[in-house]
Amino acid sequence: MWAMATESLTVIDGPDSPAVYEHDQRKSRFIAQICHVADVAEVGGIVARVRSANPKARHVVHVAVLGIDPGSRDVRMSDDGEPAGTASRPILEVLRSRGLTDCLIVVTRYFGGVLLGAGGLARAYSAAASGALGAATQAVLTVYEQYDVEADYPAFAVVNRIVSRVGGRVSRADYTQSVRCGIVVPESSAGSFERLVVEETAGMVVPRPRGAIRMPRPLASDGDA
Repeated sequence: MWAMATESLTVIDGPDSPAVYEHDQRKSRFIAQICHVADVAEVGGIVARVRSANPKARHVVHVAVLGIDPGSRDVRMSDDGEPAGTASRPILEVLRSRGLTDCLIVVTRYFGGVLLGAGGLARAYSAAASGALGAATQAVLTVYEQYDVEADYPAFAVVNRIVSRVGGRVSRADYTQSVRCGIVVPESSAGSFERLVVEETAGMVVPRPRGAIRMPRPLASDGDA
């Protein structure tokens, strides 16, 4: 099911394997794709690849939404020649109504010879976008703090237990005479993580902050606790 619209959600389907849905309306085909994007630099290349793969399409409409703060999200959109308000705007409204961000929807339209009118176009693009979202894998978008940590093996064992307790994970590790690793911790647990590491290693390990990053966390299924 969909999570509450007040949460920041995204999809984890990648640009090379987007969720796809096809909607037919009065002989026109609307092929919608949705995928995760981490920054606006990815958007143009993905849209260009879709356009190149569909040289006979009449329109390739897209909407991208990025950023975790609902009040300052970056929106990039194009109607690609469709009448204003009939294509990208309905797609954007679908994304906003579901609380989606850090994602891109591209809808490719093959014209079937029958004019749909403004209302028909808006309904068609909205239906295509909704169908693609229904086919996608959802995730909660969470802000994590990144850390570099260096520790001997006994101290690293302590750090690793703390990471699990606060809901973080070791993102990379180099095992030599000591352990040098990267750790990501949910922003809400960052202060506790830093304090616990210093306390429980008696000051032998001090995490070095590297800044925040947005990461998707898959939604629990209906059968999960």
